[in-house]
Amino acid sequence: MHRIAALSLLVLSLALPAAGQAQDASQIPELIKQGDGAYRKRYSEKVAWEAIYFYKEVLKVDPNNFEANWKLARSYYSLSDAIASNKRKKELGAEGLKYGEAAAKLQPGRIEGWFYGVICLGEYSMGIGVLTALKQGIEGKFKGMLDKAMAINPNFDHAGPPRAYGRFYYKLPWPKRDYKKSEQYLLDSRRRSPAKVRTYFYLAELYDADGRKADALAQLRECVAMDPRKEDHPDGARYLKDCKALLAKLEAK
Repeated sequence: MHRIAALSLLVLSLALPAAGQAQDASQIPELIKQGDGAYRKRYSEKVAWEAIYFYKEVLKVDPNNFEANWKLARSYYSLSDAIASNKRKKELGAEGLKYGEAAAKLQPGRIEGWFYGVICLGEYSMGIGVLTALKQGIEGKFKGMLDKAMAINPNFDHAGPPRAYGRFYYKLPWPKRDYKKSEQYLLDSRRRSPAKVRTYFYLAELYDADGRKADALAQLRECVAMDPRKEDHPDGARYLKDCKALLAKLEAK
């Protein structure tokens, strides 16, 4: 386990013994509540690990708790998404995938396990390298899980499933890369959830890579005027900064 993670969990176990030593199922709702509270305030890696700590305490009491499993997958994805290190993406993505798959097995008719599991699989793939992931046959597993999420609810997590497919076709190496499909999925995601800042950034990156500077600038100018409080604020606030940085870069060209 990474040093920051290990230290964060150790400090929590010492500082929060009452919350962290669940003896029976009656404590699960409070642990979930504390995990959710930390997740909503995950402006730093330390706080993100706090959410993981509380959800893992739930699993000590009830290893088959569906909510704790999918929320662990969500938390590991959030951590990995904010980190540049491929080594850590590989580790965090693998952990998140484990909990996402557990949730999907527990309740296959619910979207949470499939969706958060598959985006963790995406993080793992970026960690090991997309070419390596393709050689390992991960593409089929990725599509299978994401297709299940799409079929259950394409509007989940601010239209997360079509957004994930859009990013998938953008990230694939040539000749599998497909900017047209990427745009179609991302525009569908934006239509379904126009308040999601991340989607505008993804579209801008796509247009910039495709040589469509005017379209990229249009997305970014919309993006920088958005209010991330209308969605998942930590995620929106981070991608708002990314939009501002990319806008400044493109305007300077």
